[in-house]
Amino acid sequence: MLRDVVAGADFSTNAVIALLVFFLVFVGLTVWVLSRRQRTVDRWAGLPLDDDEAAPREPRTEPHLRDDRNRS
Repeated sequence: MLRDVVAGADFSTNAVIALLVFFLVFVGLTVWVLSRRQRTVDRWAGLPLDDDEAAPREPRTEPHLRDDRNRS
């Protein structure tokens, strides 16, 4: 059955459909990324790019919302 489907398939049509799906996903993802707020993109910039373990950075918060851990 699979052999019949593959034998009867027009691969040029499949290639056009695959290209169309790729293009739509690419354009959709580009629009999604460009529509994000600058604050969100700044948060993405802080993501680690390597596998080395580093000290975790505290999230950026407003000064009045920070938990002051230095108080005794």
